[in-house]
Amino acid sequence: MTGDSLQSDYLTGLPNRRGLYTYYASMDDGAVLHAMFVDIDNFKRVNDLYGLAAGDELLVAVSRHIQRGAAAFTSRIGGDEFVVLFDGSVSRDMIEKRARKLIEGMTGLDFREDIRSLTSLSIGIVYDQKAGQSLDEILARCDAAMYQSKYSGKDQYTVYDAEDRSFEIRRRIELEMEDALHNGEFQVFFQPRVNIADGGVVGAEALSRWVHPREGMHLPAAFIPVFEKNGFISKLDLFIYEEVCRMKAAWRNRSFGGIPVSVNMSRVHLFEPQFTEKLCSVADRYDIPHGELEIEISEHLFTRDAPELVRMTRELQDRGFRVTIDNFGSDFQALTLLKDLTADMVKLDKEFLHVTSDSVRGRTIISGLITLCRDLQIEVVTEGIENKDQADFILQAGCGSAQGFFYAKPLEIPKFEEFAQEHPEG
Repeated sequence: MTGDSLQSDYLTGLPNRRGLYTYYASMDDGAVLHAMFVDIDNFKRVNDLYGLAAGDELLVAVSRHIQRGAAAFTSRIGGDEFVVLFDGSVSRDMIEKRARKLIEGMTGLDFREDIRSLTSLSIGIVYDQKAGQSLDEILARCDAAMYQSKYSGKDQYTVYDAEDRSFEIRRRIELEMEDALHNGEFQVFFQPRVNIADGGVVGAEALSRWVHPREGMHLPAAFIPVFEKNGFISKLDLFIYEEVCRMKAAWRNRSFGGIPVSVNMSRVHLFEPQFTEKLCSVADRYDIPHGELEIEISEHLFTRDAPELVRMTRELQDRGFRVTIDNFGSDFQALTLLKDLTADMVKLDKEFLHVTSDSVRGRTIISGLITLCRDLQIEVVTEGIENKDQADFILQAGCGSAQGFFYAKPLEIPKFEEFAQEHPEG
């Protein structure tokens, strides 16, 4: 096998990863270049639907399209990923013009229409890089920008911004998430739900935390939005759910063992036909009564996917699970769904509480919401209680249970067990 063949991609004939690194090494250290990372959107779906042979044919067609449109050194570094290097003398306007041409040209690609209609390009660009630095550093930047294009809806290009560290943070999260799940870095915390009148624990909400081996504790806001966009949230949801079942089995002979625990579920599960059966299978394996498990779904999903949610709610309840609407009050469109939904519980959104309860009219609205739910035989829980005044008001308004830092923050398992033992349900 010749040296040239070792540096060429067998399928497209473009330089492969080794060829890219060899080309880069030949550049003067002081040279300036621009880099472009190109990824084919939905390529895996093409392979799944039409087979690997069709995927290979698509790669060949797209590689020719990129090579012609970019008019610069083009390489295929693996899978559906391409890297283009431009000489530093090429203007930014010209590079972005070529990026737009690549993206727009996909609609006219000389390829079968049913496959072509599924695909597009996501592109990341980084400017003014010195050739003396590691190529891996350059690729990491334009790769991060490419992923920003995917997060923003695909079929577009993004220019890397060195001041915006979120590009690299999101990319690193994606690179580490599978190993993190496998290595047990995701942990379950429990936030107690209490009876406002006596402070006794009447339930709990399971919340995920990422305990990173080098960076320490990551709160959900740092990783959940990324997981929701890339679909990994479904794996995390089911992991947390099984951990809850495992813990409830361990608590079987404890005084608080029968309290209901709520588990958040993403909208991605709504379109999975076997979702309810999966939940039943896990609960039954640990011998957990379905009624002790609450499936918690955010209110904004009810307004976005109403028919699917109504169907899923009934299906879950038919199998004995309780269904909770989280963040209730954050979107008043959801009020119109109460006539169709048979939710067991709503959680009054903490931001709604903080903003609205500051005025007499606002307090009247909150009291009216609570009364409406009670009339519909829907239990109400108020989230985000931070002081005694809020707790007293909510109790007077007819809400019997709450959670929030006034009672307890989300607790690691041993601390939750201690709290539940010390605050028994009255």
